Amino acid sequence: MLKRLSIAVALAWLAGPAPAQSPSDVPVLQAHGLGDGVFRVEGGVANAGFVVGPEGVIVVDAQRTPPEGAAQLALIARIAQRPVAGVILTHADPDHVGGLPAYPADALIIMHENARAQILAAAEAADGGPFFGPLYKAIAASRLPHRTVAAAERMVIAGIMVEMIRVAPAHSGGDLIVHFPDHRVVFAGDIVLTDQGRFPSIRTGGSSLGWIASMKAILALDADVIVPGHGPVATRERLEAQLKDAEERRAAIKQMVEAGKSLAEIDAALPPEIANPRFPSFNRTTYDELVKGYPEQVPPWHSLVERP
Repeated sequence: MLKRLSIAVALAWLAGPAPAQSPSDVPVLQAHGLGDGVFRVEGGVANAGFVVGPEGVIVVDAQRTPPEGAAQLALIARIAQRPVAGVILTHADPDHVGGLPAYPADALIIMHENARAQILAAAEAADGGPFFGPLYKAIAASRLPHRTVAAAERMVIAGIMVEMIRVAPAHSGGDLIVHFPDHRVVFAGDIVLTDQGRFPSIRTGGSSLGWIASMKAILALDADVIVPGHGPVATRERLEAQLKDAEERRAAIKQMVEAGKSLAEIDAALPPEIANPRFPSFNRTTYDELVKGYPEQVPPWHSLVERP
């Protein structure tokens, strides 16, 4: 299980440098105002953001490495000149959590409970290599969440109302939608990707059915701006079109699975469009969960401590 998880984590970012970075290796980050003290941060491997409140700042996603996390903190300090009160993680992929060790130890760290479990499993995995191994070990040793979310929670941090929504495994098993209702802004993490293909990117532990449900929940929120995990800010029209495509493709795959078709036959009839070569195709993800179940199913007696 740990090996499988480590591979899944590695797929999220295969070509990263070693954690030790010189100043010239750290990307130049830029903050783009979205109105009313909300900023999207771009320039790193993944998007991030922050919201400035009367008593401090909430950060959404931490960048990929501690030096990149420090660069994001410096950017925030130039704009806000207020302490970071909280860091909310949309999921546990390295390009979103790797910068956590750079953040203040007293900042409230929040993520989905599955994301915490994934960090701990990745820290213990023997095959993390020179990048992922030290990265996740550092997070597990010093920056595990102070609070985890199971389903949905609303709270006030630094005078800012934030709603954290968990619908289902979507891009990953630990996705969290971060909604600032008073600001009408959503940070969707990698559930929303606008720099890739027609169909969503779903890694091991995610779900095509869960992605559809999660996207519907995002679009149902009363928000003017939806910030993706990668790529430019999304329009509702684009997200609605992607949702429609995914629902239609999943329904077609389901019909073919129920007719006994193989994945090769499905791919021949419905050519897969690879959103990201580091992830399985939407065809493959959907086929696997329809054939194997989600999570993958085992005989009932495999769950017994003592087998007959």
